[in-house]
Amino acid sequence: MANADTYVASFFGSSRYFLHAQLATWQNWFFTPAVKLTKLGPYDYLSPVVIRVLGGNPGAFTLQGTNTYIIGSGTERIIIDTGEGATGYHDNLLAALKEHHVSSITDILLTHWHPDHTGGVHSIRRTFPAARVWKRARPGGEDQYDRNGPFQNIEDGQCFATSGATLRALFSPGHADDHMSFILEEEGNAFSGDNVLGEGTSVFEDFHQYMASLQRLRDCKPRLIYPSHGPVIEDAMDRVDAYIKHRMDREAQILKAMQDAPGDDFTIREVTAKVYEGYPYFAQLAAAHNTNSQMQKLCKDGKIMLSCEAGLFTGILHLF
Repeated sequence: MANADTYVASFFGSSRYFLHAQLATWQNWFFTPAVKLTKLGPYDYLSPVVIRVLGGNPGAFTLQGTNTYIIGSGTERIIIDTGEGATGYHDNLLAALKEHHVSSITDILLTHWHPDHTGGVHSIRRTFPAARVWKRARPGGEDQYDRNGPFQNIEDGQCFATSGATLRALFSPGHADDHMSFILEEEGNAFSGDNVLGEGTSVFEDFHQYMASLQRLRDCKPRLIYPSHGPVIEDAMDRVDAYIKHRMDREAQILKAMQDAPGDDFTIREVTAKVYEGYPYFAQLAAAHNTNSQMQKLCKDGKIMLSCEAGLFTGILHLF
């Protein structure tokens, strides 16, 4: 295990595309509880204007698979997310469209750039070449989605209308820096993307942004949440409150680990080992990503000070 720290420190400095894929693998190994997931059909009618199609990519990180939502009540509709392009996904999507007499997709809305949400864009556009692709542009100009072709930028508050349904975009970064949620105005319900899952909890890149996005979603007071993974969340407000509480509890554990340790300086790895005591070594390495993000939030909140930024495991923190 002597070289593991060097490997992981290097790995966390690599591309975010690789980071997402590797975190998915580690989550599959260590962080998904052995629970029986709710059984979902290949496609399901959820409301007069919402149909869910499973992405055909089940796994510990994706749960039953990535959800695509078909929105509207007419022959022309909007879809949210496209799965990862898994075998059978496109056939199920076309079957759902045919069953509900849909002849055209006008717009494809992507919640964020992660490949399990964008991989089906090519196959859908081959069938519906006039469909417009929309996604929030990532800051700094770097965007791994670019390999999938051009897209139009989604602005916060922008509305997308089709027969029977209006979707309002809600910029909600944290899980990803381009993450968008959508409010279905006619129902008052929300499409949460990966910020809130139907079962289990999510991961995040920026904890400070993520918590603000959870609060922003809560302020919309949805009755139901349609997540990008898992079943419909019927106790929407309770679920968002539970997410917020879970993360605040974890933050309190981080602060307590620092307060209980001898001395005033702590590395992120040391704090992670204390908070995730009893977890396997490599599970702690994966958890250090979340610990790092939560510590960045504590820095922004003025509760701790990051005295150097030499890497995930060598940054030293001072508790105020």
